[in-house]
Amino acid sequence: MPFVAKNKNTGERIDITQIVNPRVVLKKGTLVCPLCNEDLFIVAGLVRVHHFRHRIKCSSEWLHHPESIEHLTAKSIIANYLRSRKDYKGRGVNIELEVPLEEINRQADILVTFPTGWRVVHEVQLSSITIEELQQRTFDYERLDIQTYWWLGKNAASETNIDWCEMAGIGCIEIEFSRRVVSKQILDK
Repeated sequence: MPFVAKNKNTGERIDITQIVNPRVVLKKGTLVCPLCNEDLFIVAGLVRVHHFRHRIKCSSEWLHHPESIEHLTAKSIIANYLRSRKDYKGRGVNIELEVPLEEINRQADILVTFPTGWRVVHEVQLSSITIEELQQRTFDYERLDIQTYWWLGKNAASETNIDWCEMAGIGCIEIEFSRRVVSKQILDK
C-alpha cells in the first residue's frame, strides 16, 4: 500500500499524501509502482488514509515489506510533522516518502535531504524486529552517508531495541497508537 506512484508516461513521482482529491486529479491507468512498474489504483475514501494499491502483489525484489494502515498513517503524520517544522520551511529542505535507494536495494520510508546534501532517513517500524535487523538497516543507510532515525512502535518498541538505539547513538522515538493514530504528544516533544 504505497503512498508514491510513478506516472508511466512521464516518470514523475506522485505522492498521494500531497493531493487533496486524488480521484479527480490523477488519471486512471497512468499510475505504476516505482519498484515493479505494475499498475496501481487509488484507494481514497472518507475514513482510510489515501494510498495506492497493487492489483496483484508487488513483484519487486527490493527489500521492503507490506505496510499496514497504521504504518502508512505513522509515515504520513511524521512526514507532515517534518514538513511543518519552522526550521525546515523555506530553507530548501526536501522531504520525500518512499524513496528507492538503488545502491542498497531498499526503499526509505521518509528521506529528508538538506541543501548541503546531508540526508536523514526516518524509518517507521511497528512489527517485531531484532537488533541485528536494526543494525543491518542502519548500516545500509550509513554506507550511503545517510543518518538513520528510528520511529519504533507496537512490537518494535521493545526495551532491547530502544536500548540498542541509545547505545549506538541512533536517533529513536517510541510512538504510541490510539485508534490507529500516532500520538500527537510524541511529535510535540
